[in-house]
Amino acid sequence: MANEIHVQTKAAGSPPLSIEGEDSRNWILVDLGDIVVHLMRPQTREMYEIEKLWRIASPKRADGTG
Repeated sequence: MANEIHVQTKAAGSPPLSIEGEDSRNWILVDLGDIVVHLMRPQTREMYEIEKLWRIASPKRADGTG
């Protein structure tokens, strides 16, 4: 999948800035600049519990009044 992302983004004129983790293939990170793609094996995803790192935040006004 990481290779296909590389092929398609390169063909579109925006190849990845870097690809990390291809050696282990447990967690591959594809850095596209404004977008970072994480590809993980199911057991790796379970181990890191990434969903628990973020929470749903309440919207805030820029002026701080709400």
